[in-house]
Amino acid sequence: MEVAEMDRISFQQFLGERGIATAYGGVEDWLREEADLRRQGV
Repeated sequence: MEVAEMDRISFQQFLGERGIATAYGGVEDWLREEADLRRQGV
């Protein structure tokens, strides 16, 4: 999935750099999803 011509990980990093919260419950959720996306080749 691409948002604003960025892949999802890049977009979430973009948001984080600007202090914009995402819907994750914590670091563990983020790491788990990041690992899943990498396994999918995203």
